This record gives sequence, structure tokens and C-alpha cells, in this order.
Amino acid sequence: MSEAPLPSKNEIKSDIPFKYKALEIYNFSIKDNKYILKISYNDEQLYFHVLEESSFLYNEFNLCQNYEQLKLVDKFFCLFDNIEEIFNSLKRIISDKNLKLLKENKMVKLQIYNSLTNKNFNICLPEKEKDINNTINILTKKVTDLENELKIVKSENKDLKNKMLRYEDIIKNMEKILMKN
Repeated sequence: MSEAPLPSKNEIKSDIPFKYKALEIYNFSIKDNKYILKISYNDEQLYFHVLEESSFLYNEFNLCQNYEQLKLVDKFFCLFDNIEEIFNSLKRIISDKNLKLLKENKMVKLQIYNSLTNKNFNICLPEKEKDINNTINILTKKVTDLENELKIVKSENKDLKNKMLRYEDIIKNMEKILMKN
């Protein structure tokens, strides 16, 4: 797992479609791309959300499963009586590094090792359709931010050039004074 800084829970809360009881955030890297896995739950559902950061764009993958749907994914989930127990078990599995994140086509797979069967099983998260207007807004904001940074750097550069010219003048004047003496 990567050690990249995590967003705060307040930054993440807004994109989760239901009120949750707990939220866990994990970082992964696959090749040069960074992924943030968020797992949360409420009484009825377990929510998986993966955010892929690649260059300027973000891809999202989501899956929301209730207890009955999870039991159909793998027999492993039948060991638990409710969503909260599954959530806590997934936290342990991730901390034990028994969960891998795999990217395939338009899907992210959570590959989970089942220690009882000594086999892996997958939870597949489909890619969320992109809202082109949202993507345009994000890119426009990034361009504006970069333009503002460039203005600041240019201003600082101008200030440094002016200081350098003043120091050169001071040095020339000092040399003239020293030459006279």
C-alpha cells in the first residue's frame, strides 16, 4: 500500500449517497496511478468506492451491496450476521494485506483472500459514468489554478530580478569606492 496523504473524511463524505456509520480509507498504487479505496456501511448496505487518479482525470468505481447480495459473492460473507461484522472483517483483511486492488478495463476488482478456503474471491466495481460537464469544470479550475500560480511565480521572479539589479549596483558602487582608495 502507498503512503500518499489521505483526504479528510469531510472531503469524502459528500460523494457517498447514504448516511453511514463508519468510513475507512485506504491508498493503493497500481503502476503509476494512485487509487483511494473507501469502504463505508449503514445498517442495510456496504458501500465500496474507488477513486483512480491518473494525470488530470479521476475515474470512479462504485458498488453498493446489501447483506444478501454479499452472501452471494462468496461463502466467506455467510460467516457474519450483519453488515457491520463484514465491514470490520474487511478492515482486518486490508490491514493484514489480504486485499489487492486490480484494474481491468472499465472495472476495479477487489481481490480478497479467504483464509478458510485458501482462495481469492473478487468484488467487481464498475466504472461510474462520467459527467462531461463536471470533467470540464474540474479541468477549467485546474487551468485557472495553474494560471494563478504562474502569475505569482512571474511576480516573484520580477522581484528577484529587481533585487539582483540593486545588489549589482551596490557592488559596482562599492568597487568604485574601493578603487579610489
